[in-house]
Amino acid sequence: MKSTFPTMKAPKQTHRSKTIISPPPNPNLAPATDTLPKSQHANPNSVSTVSIIAQKLQLSDPKTLISQPQNPNLSPPSATYTSSKCLNSHPLSTIVILAQNPQFSGLKTLLRCLQSNRKFSTPETRIIGLIQSCASSKMVKEALDLFFAMPHLRCQPSTTSLNALLSVLCDTDSFHLVPELLIKTLEMNIRLDASSFRILIGSLCRIGKLGFAIELLRLMPDQGCWPDSGFYAEILCKLCEFGEFSEIYGFLDEMKDAGFFPDKIAYAIVIDSLAKGGRLNEARAILNRMKLEGAKPDTITYTSMMDGFYKIGEFKQAGEVFDEMLAMGLVPDVFTYSVYINGLCRERKLEEAKEVLCVMREMGCRPNVITYNTLIRTFCSDGNLRRADELVAEMGSNGVCGNSVTYRTLINAYLREGMVVEANELLVQMVGKGFFPHFSTWEALLSSTVFKWDILQALNALEELISPLSR
Repeated sequence: MKSTFPTMKAPKQTHRSKTIISPPPNPNLAPATDTLPKSQHANPNSVSTVSIIAQKLQLSDPKTLISQPQNPNLSPPSATYTSSKCLNSHPLSTIVILAQNPQFSGLKTLLRCLQSNRKFSTPETRIIGLIQSCASSKMVKEALDLFFAMPHLRCQPSTTSLNALLSVLCDTDSFHLVPELLIKTLEMNIRLDASSFRILIGSLCRIGKLGFAIELLRLMPDQGCWPDSGFYAEILCKLCEFGEFSEIYGFLDEMKDAGFFPDKIAYAIVIDSLAKGGRLNEARAILNRMKLEGAKPDTITYTSMMDGFYKIGEFKQAGEVFDEMLAMGLVPDVFTYSVYINGLCRERKLEEAKEVLCVMREMGCRPNVITYNTLIRTFCSDGNLRRADELVAEMGSNGVCGNSVTYRTLINAYLREGMVVEANELLVQMVGKGFFPHFSTWEALLSSTVFKWDILQALNALEELISPLSR
């Protein structure tokens, strides 16, 4: 995936302490303290920044759905919620009922009642509850109408209610409406806060618009908002997820300039993504950078590196990574041993792989079914069914149960050797243990049975084979 990333230099931040990245928190709404009074004018720089943000967020052709009415566009009273009923009961109770089960006809009637009841000022928290309830029903226009109707209900909208509306738009695939909304809220003297940026950047990351997310991150200080470690963690992880490997180095430098360093979990994600993408030299460079910054790599990081080197046939470098891990005082786990054994099997060093299996048990690390399947598959591919059967027996004695992969591997190996009876017996055993064979296994077994015997014998064998399934 090719994308164009902004080249703007990240703003320098002063008097910031180095903060370790942890997984980004959920976008909580900020307190309603960021509304500029009508008597004040917004900072000209902030106004300009919001306009730039709105322009940057124009990801596609604008689809206008937002209208800011002078008076709310309210329908006549419905049969469900009449005006007299609204006025005779406390408005808050009706708002709570609607927030739990939104009904648009009742909602419009309630707004009409609230507007006419000049003794009652609608609490902003209740309007926010109604706006949030619109998300589950994808009532985007209704959420917008609620927001812009707030002044007519004697309720001044703030950053908190704006964030609620932004969440609705982002959660309902209505991101194309965000730019227009930002322009209109600018006219209402509502400014963005850190939670607003978290919602917008999180949504951009989810849809893969990482260049826009990074540029939005850089615009935050112009709004008086300073990104925390969570912003950087989310974008870094998404760069890895979407395969934007060429941007990782630059973004890590930008994080460093801002006073943040990834923790070992974030580094592990980066190294694992690079390794899976076959970019092992870059993964090695990130590993070295990680150690220089004082973050100690863990077993998971080294295992990812080993697996990557084995997959591209760099067996020597994979062995060096394993040795380095041991030198760091790290203890291999079952996944590390499984990757190591798989690498030795790729080199066709089966005796060494079997020795590592023994060492693994001696070190108190119990092999799992994946470890055994790796060796069984390799012995079967070499036609050494005796050793494969020995491993199956060893699995049972060590309390490790085979899975569908184990049975399929053995059945296919038996069929290649013309051992149809043994393959049949294994398939019956497989079905008896609750593993359903793949279609290719049925097809291969039936073809081999027909080839070895006549048609009648093959049908009898097949009937005997599938009879347990009908019980």
